[in-house]
Amino acid sequence: MNRHPSNLLTGIVVLAVAAATLAPSVAQAKLRVWAVSASTAIVWGGTYQFPCMGSPLPMPVRFIGNPTPTYFFNAFNPCSAPDNTGIVVATASYVGTTTGCNILMLPVASASFKANMPGTYATTPDSIQDDLRVSKAVTGANQITITITGFARHINAEQGATIDRSLSRLRVAVYPDTASATAQTSLITSGEMTFYGNSTKQLSSGIFSSGDFTLSTVGDGNDFQLTYTGAPKVVNGITNPAAAVVTAELGPTFLGSRSVPASNPWLLSLLSVLLLGGASWLLVKRSTYSA
Repeated sequence: MNRHPSNLLTGIVVLAVAAATLAPSVAQAKLRVWAVSASTAIVWGGTYQFPCMGSPLPMPVRFIGNPTPTYFFNAFNPCSAPDNTGIVVATASYVGTTTGCNILMLPVASASFKANMPGTYATTPDSIQDDLRVSKAVTGANQITITITGFARHINAEQGATIDRSLSRLRVAVYPDTASATAQTSLITSGEMTFYGNSTKQLSSGIFSSGDFTLSTVGDGNDFQLTYTGAPKVVNGITNPAAAVVTAELGPTFLGSRSVPASNPWLLSLLSVLLLGGASWLLVKRSTYSA
């Protein structure tokens, strides 16, 4: 019974590696945009990721506004089969005083979709589409008011063969100035809504509340859209409201079940703990036998 202490370590390693490699595959896009002057906005922090990627790839940083009020970006899934099933289309705009962004993610990248990008479709494709637009007004000596419009729309988003779960994140954040917004430091306040694409799971935090969003059925009646219908948000206690920056941030995500090397930090931590614990146990046992 005591001649093979390494057998337990082998079992630990096998279980740990299995846990790590069963992490869900992820397709995700993120985009942040905000105004930096009366005529210019910046598109910053944009990334996209498909299941075969080890880490997200950045979208190019862009300044938009006068004379180019819109920035358009798209990416087709570079993965080989069976993961060649995604398209990300991102748009940022700065029109008038309104800064906004839109991301459309398609879990099935058919040839007809590619041929028509960035055109329109006769029918709405199975997709997640998130849209968020903000406008800031100085309404007091230490106060700003934020007008918000936006929605998260899920059209059969989880019906693809490799898609288990879909979610949307819409976030509005307030920073004291452009430098703080770029570095994402000195946050004044924020609001984030997470929507899981069905009629029962909605979460909101910060300046958002559940009453700010209205749920409706769309598409064939089995699809859902969560729309911001709340009042403008008043933020007080700002030292220099003219310099304050309001960001619009999106983060739609598809989660699949295909086994891929883990990128989940919790699973990687578990693997490390199990490996170190098993190695320590083996060293103690060997020391016991030597004694």
